[in-house]
Amino acid sequence: MTISTETDKVTHAGNSAATNFSYPFKIFADSDLVVTHVVDATGVENTLTLDVDYTVNGAGDASGSIDYPITGSPLPTGESLILTSAIPLLQSTDLKNQGTFYNEVHEDFFDKIVRIAQQIKALVNRAPVVPVSTTLASNQLPVPAANEAIGWNASADGFSNLTLLDAFAVSAFMKTVLDDATAAEARATLGVDASLFDGTEATVTPTLLDKFALTDNSDADNPKFATLQTMLDTINSLSALAAAGLDHSTDYVGVYDASASATKKVLLQDLAFPSGTKLVFHQTTAPVGWTKEVGASYNDIALRVVTGTVGSGGTDAWSTCFSAAKTTDAHTLTTAEMPAHSHGSGFPAGGAFDSVINKSSSRGTGSTGSAGGGSSHMHNLTIDLKYHDVIIAIKD
Repeated sequence: MTISTETDKVTHAGNSAATNFSYPFKIFADSDLVVTHVVDATGVENTLTLDVDYTVNGAGDASGSIDYPITGSPLPTGESLILTSAIPLLQSTDLKNQGTFYNEVHEDFFDKIVRIAQQIKALVNRAPVVPVSTTLASNQLPVPAANEAIGWNASADGFSNLTLLDAFAVSAFMKTVLDDATAAEARATLGVDASLFDGTEATVTPTLLDKFALTDNSDADNPKFATLQTMLDTINSLSALAAAGLDHSTDYVGVYDASASATKKVLLQDLAFPSGTKLVFHQTTAPVGWTKEVGASYNDIALRVVTGTVGSGGTDAWSTCFSAAKTTDAHTLTTAEMPAHSHGSGFPAGGAFDSVINKSSSRGTGSTGSAGGGSSHMHNLTIDLKYHDVIIAIKD
């Protein structure tokens, strides 16, 4: 027979039903076939055993098949069988001088040579090779060395052992970091303050001259630095911090302290406002990291905006001056405070009494009758201003 295919391997996927699997190449004995079981999800391979796990049909023919498994359930979905030939590299045909010429014996001998060549080709196809235009001084691998990698030599015409750091493009400075045995040693090499990682808060108070490290999304491999002033809006946004998985009251950030020429660890909340800062909050309880001002002089008062030096004053509480119903102070009008006015006599002009008065040579003093109680009085006022209560809190 002839060898009409170069196929040396076939893969069958399980379907939880099939138990017979074919191979399209010639083998000369049942043992010339290797069956490998593969778990598809993990790639784990296991070589099966002839006549224990499977049986072979068709040895000596142009193709054949195996039955698997001998016992148990069919090959399930998610598992595969790979059938490859493994013909021994032996020549067992002995041709006698002047013996009978047997066509089948000679043809099997030639078939076996071709099949062995196909096996070798299958192995070579799985081996790494260089382009045909490449000229190597040597393709021999170097002697194995612990913790070293194999790479091209300086002339790019052979292989040599390389230390792991030399196998990659790494700067001289970064090599001093990468060869550190622990993270603490690497941080020390980089000059990072150890307190950033030991749970101890630094005493540095950030200023607008100090620097904050951040990552530029357009160039993530190169950290940038900005003044703290440019970061305050983000740091003060609790929603932004929460979205980033940060708690402004417990998490820290590394800050470069310009005065000390060193990196310090500072609570996120301390980046926004220095200790002692006073702010107004429309809530009953002070935020975390702030203390509510509870002094009597701060209770029930008004706030005044000024452009000069701040201060305080006044004696009356807000609720004393403003409410739904108020009255003015009681007051009795004095004569000077009364409007100018006159009173009529009540006698008709030209009457008898008027004639007597006007002709009398001696006149007395008279007055009209009095009316009114002379008591003080007040005015009702309605000054019912809308308002929101606030508190004053001090940054811890």
